[in-house]
Amino acid sequence: MIDTVRIRNFKCFGSQEIPFGPLTLLTGVNSSGKSTTIQSLLLLRQSWLAGFDSVVLNGELVTLGNPSDVLSEDSEEDLNEEDSVGIGVSGNGKLLEFEFSLPKDKDIFEIRKAPNADAQDHFGLFGACFQYLRAERLGPRTSFSISSDHVVRHRELGASGEFTAHYLDVHGAELVVHPNLVRSEASSKSLLAQTEAWLGDISPGVQLSVTEHKDMDLVSLSISFAVSGQVRSDPYRPTNVGFGLTYVLPVIVALLSARSGDIVIVENPEAHLHPKGQGRIGRMLALAAESGVQVVVETHSDHILNGIRIAAKLGEIAAEKVRINFFAREMEGDRSFVKIVSPILDGTGRVDKWPRGFFDEWENSLDSLLD
Repeated sequence: MIDTVRIRNFKCFGSQEIPFGPLTLLTGVNSSGKSTTIQSLLLLRQSWLAGFDSVVLNGELVTLGNPSDVLSEDSEEDLNEEDSVGIGVSGNGKLLEFEFSLPKDKDIFEIRKAPNADAQDHFGLFGACFQYLRAERLGPRTSFSISSDHVVRHRELGASGEFTAHYLDVHGAELVVHPNLVRSEASSKSLLAQTEAWLGDISPGVQLSVTEHKDMDLVSLSISFAVSGQVRSDPYRPTNVGFGLTYVLPVIVALLSARSGDIVIVENPEAHLHPKGQGRIGRMLALAAESGVQVVVETHSDHILNGIRIAAKLGEIAAEKVRINFFAREMEGDRSFVKIVSPILDGTGRVDKWPRGFFDEWENSLDSLLD
């Protein structure tokens, strides 16, 4: 479990420590460091997959460009020994550090310190069960790709959620959902049945069917709706159903299939969802975190936050397991810098501080309307 992320000379951060918890919310204005925080973790995993033999700036999880694109604006173009780029995570009494520098005569990063294997074993970031879903996920399609490597071997949905349909086809019937996330109205505790139940908060009566086309290495997904209890509508292609269902499907499947010790990183889970659906996803994130999964979320949705606050008030997650980080850019002379404020959530669902810009636009708009 990660409890702190340390970043030095990486993109918008000169030197920054960011507190994490079982459920970590990254929120704030655009271009203030939320995505950079997630990218630092993805860079660690991407480089770990290469055995920490190189700094893998461009890969399947994240594409960062050239070394000059990731050097902090507060650093010199040619870093000296004291100004190496560093990314570290700590937790469970362990510290993992990854340092690299850019020698003057080279155009690639050179590793100065690689994490030892003992430290790696203590973080879900380097485990076999890891899910990352980027903000730009795969929208409705008439068919979806198959990947036995991702789905069968690694149990991954793909960073864009592109293998979610295949994942449901392979694991939908045999995988049993954690009791915290089980919906009693579902026909069973299986992943597929529970996915349908949670999707029902987005669009009532949803029923899914996956068909594999092995000769084409594709799967097709059809969506029906329960009418009057038992009667099902005709099956529809995802392209003929609301965009939000396909977009949120990987988020729901990732949370339902995760196990204690796993890590799930999700960007903008609220995309294309109505407010009620966003609130339900917020509650689902909390339930997954209470189940032992470390959940990291980047969001701009006050409904996601409120869903988590309600879950804390209902006792569905211990308030101290929620870590909220609000990112803002401030000026100091002619220089801008990132400031992070971490409001505290209590067991009543209240938040102890509301810095300017922290989910306050509704009140600002209301004040303007009433003025």
